[in-house]
Amino acid sequence: MVSIIGSSLEKTYPSKFISEIIDRIANNYDVNMLFNYIPNQIELARTIYNNCQKETQTKIFFDVIGKNLREFIAIMNECDLIIGNDGGAINMAKALDKPSFTIFSPWIDKKGWATFEDGITHVSVHLNDYKPDFFTYKTKKEIKKKHLSLYNEFNPNLFQKN
Repeated sequence: MVSIIGSSLEKTYPSKFISEIIDRIANNYDVNMLFNYIPNQIELARTIYNNCQKETQTKIFFDVIGKNLREFIAIMNECDLIIGNDGGAINMAKALDKPSFTIFSPWIDKKGWATFEDGITHVSVHLNDYKPDFFTYKTKKEIKKKHLSLYNEFNPNLFQKN
């Protein structure tokens, strides 16, 4: 499962970058992918899907989403792992003991929210892991105001193995 959209735009990894990650996964692994989004996010979800390569799109089951929390949990329980934006979906997957790869928004404190991190089964990334100078002497409020420009600095090449 790919948690393609955060709970708000300020917590959503740029669509061009998440599409790139999805393409890399599809190009390197024999996978079926599900997108996690809620109905009012369908336009952005569709944009992310359309930004993916045609071959990748054949591996995405776009319309397989739970209609409620119980259905989401049942679907997630059948998945092997979850990647994507930090949020409730990641936390529920962890509760189901599913491996996770979490991408944190630049303005969220990873230390306070990266639960069960062990660097193997549960891994997370934050721009601060790669470019800590962007955060030196900045308040959370200042960082949140610059979240879009900071997200643009958070290119997936920083944390992806080729």
